[in-house]
Amino acid sequence: MLAVLDWVSPYATYPALAIACIVISLALASHGLRQAWRGPRQRASDAKRAAESRRLRAEIEARRDLDVRLQADLDNLYLRLAQQQDVIAVIAHEMRTPLSTIEAARQALESLADEAGADQVQRLRRIRRAVGRLATLAENLQSAHRLEYSSYGLDLSQVALGPFLYEILLSLGLEERVTLMCPATAVVRGDAGLLDILFTNLVSNAVKYGGDDSVTIVLTATPTHAIVHVTDGGPGVPEPEIQRIFERFYRGGDTRGQSGAGLGLYVARRIAEVHGGTLKAKNRHEGGLALKVSLPLALTRGAG
Repeated sequence: MLAVLDWVSPYATYPALAIACIVISLALASHGLRQAWRGPRQRASDAKRAAESRRLRAEIEARRDLDVRLQADLDNLYLRLAQQQDVIAVIAHEMRTPLSTIEAARQALESLADEAGADQVQRLRRIRRAVGRLATLAENLQSAHRLEYSSYGLDLSQVALGPFLYEILLSLGLEERVTLMCPATAVVRGDAGLLDILFTNLVSNAVKYGGDDSVTIVLTATPTHAIVHVTDGGPGVPEPEIQRIFERFYRGGDTRGQSGAGLGLYVARRIAEVHGGTLKAKNRHEGGLALKVSLPLALTRGAG
């Protein structure tokens, strides 16, 4: 303060100027004091921010390394799954030749059934059922692989569903035991081979769990879709499992000792989906399971 007074004294004859000089001097001194006081505090704050920045950079690097490792693990898992599916597809394909040989031999023996005893006829029936199960398994395994792991193209054609469904019943030997009702005419554009697998799986599933005498197929149509209901008179499916029956390899708790790999309904739904359709299930009030397939109708000429 004395220094300020000494500096201002020459201007004492000018009071206003002297006051102004004092105020300016005091302001400068106050600013200097604040700067001197803030120095250590600012340095501490800067050091804290620098430490936090280093910690964040280290965390980011650690997470980046973790992401890289996780992605590598996922890539390895996908590769192993693809290799596993390829092996399954090869096995399924190679099953066809021995199964065809066994079936041909069975048919030859069956032609001699008149000369065979009842015991041999029963054995031939068991062989036929076993070959049929293995053939269905091989077909479903190959279909699952094509639908999930390959760029499988659809071989599209016009499919009249009424006659198509009847041909499936003929091929299964169920034309006289499964009720087929077609009050509507419905033509879809689809891959006949895949659609055959779809409806064969549904009918086989209904017969397996509901009994062939209780299975009914009803074909109807809306202005845009063909609707096929496949119903049976079996025990149905517990409500908590009703959606899980379409999962790959899933088999419900109540399968009543029936054989199967849990692929039929999964493959059927995937085939419906690649055709732009849906497959749903629900329990019937009167008992049994109802499976509903919805497929887009083929466009008529001049439509669109």
